[in-house]
Amino acid sequence: MAVSNIRSTAGFRHLQLFELNTNFYPIGALVLEACLPYTVSGSVISGSTVAVAAGATVSGSVPYYGVRHSGAKVLTINDPTPRVIPHIGDDGVFSVQVLPATEVMSGELQVDKTNDIVDAILGGTNKFTVGESALFLQSTDKRGFENQVGALAYSAGQDSAPSSSAFGATQWDWRIMPKAIIFLRESGYQAEANVRTYSFTPMYCSAHIWGTAFLVATEGAIRSQMIRGVSLGKPTLVSYLGDGAAVGFPFDSAQPAKSATAITVWVDGVLKSTAIAKSVSGVSFAVAPGAASVIVVLYEQ
Repeated sequence: MAVSNIRSTAGFRHLQLFELNTNFYPIGALVLEACLPYTVSGSVISGSTVAVAAGATVSGSVPYYGVRHSGAKVLTINDPTPRVIPHIGDDGVFSVQVLPATEVMSGELQVDKTNDIVDAILGGTNKFTVGESALFLQSTDKRGFENQVGALAYSAGQDSAPSSSAFGATQWDWRIMPKAIIFLRESGYQAEANVRTYSFTPMYCSAHIWGTAFLVATEGAIRSQMIRGVSLGKPTLVSYLGDGAAVGFPFDSAQPAKSATAITVWVDGVLKSTAIAKSVSGVSFAVAPGAASVIVVLYEQ
């Protein structure tokens, strides 16, 4: 079943944030959230699992899923209106030009949970301890110099094309920001639920988060702040740092792919379609990717 060109969406289901390396690939040095990847034996990925604790070093077959900012409530995207330039003469408008806006896309994120890992990554600051308490600096001298991160957000939707044979089928509408500045706007306390508010600005990019450059022949443009997607399954992004020996790269057993055909793999921004095996539990290569290469996998759950 193919995705529909017409759909209706509601809610805000998921937000995943990724640390970026110096080449802007979504790969962090450490695993941010514990996971249970399938076991790798050579190039065979089996159904058994092995625990990877938060804080483990990302290398070889250890997956990097970034960090989920759960408790997502609202993702507001402000897409500025274009400039409308009327040409006036003879007591009226005789022509009009529409030019690009002089502002950039920006937005606001609201969540109903505090995530200390997220706040430390975004602000570029550290958690420090006093006794048994954890503390974090707020509104620091790093304001304006926050870390750039990658982001994936999605909402539940349905096929609502009037003539569709799959009318009402579940689909997922999503947004990717390959690079973005996101900073916390601190607030106080109130009688109701205390909502955490973040402002974000997607950066202009010339490539996808997996490293492939935008082309006029493919994407229709060469730079963009945000990418919109739609899929039948929940979009999931995971990356690995090659060590020159590992050939098998497992998924988290709690996040298997819905099918092998719903998996796409890039190595250092190059699409891999040969000498690679895909399964719902992970991917494996005939030849190990080189040391320090970045393997990025986009798949559907």
